[in-house]
Amino acid sequence: MISYEEFVQWMAERAPPKLNGKVKRALKTEADIVRASFRAWDKNGDGLISKKEVHFVVKKHCPDLTQQQLEVLIKTMDVDHDGVVDYDEFIDYLFHKQ
Repeated sequence: MISYEEFVQWMAERAPPKLNGKVKRALKTEADIVRASFRAWDKNGDGLISKKEVHFVVKKHCPDLTQQQLEVLIKTMDVDHDGVVDYDEFIDYLFHKQ
């Protein structure tokens, strides 16, 4: 598991240089981090993270993951097996509340 500080640093490092300060200010609390992270994964803004969105985000940052590893990740995140990850499932995955 990564620490809150490590996550903030990771998010800030990936922000465009002109937005770096804004990102750090916006991510003041754990709740802010979680909401911002969910929005980053939820590319179409529908409040759900689809398999396609998981693939896009994970492959962008972890290109060496295999298709099988991605499928395991999705199955782990999608607790109710409805094909999408909702906000509660995302939180449960991040904080290991399964």
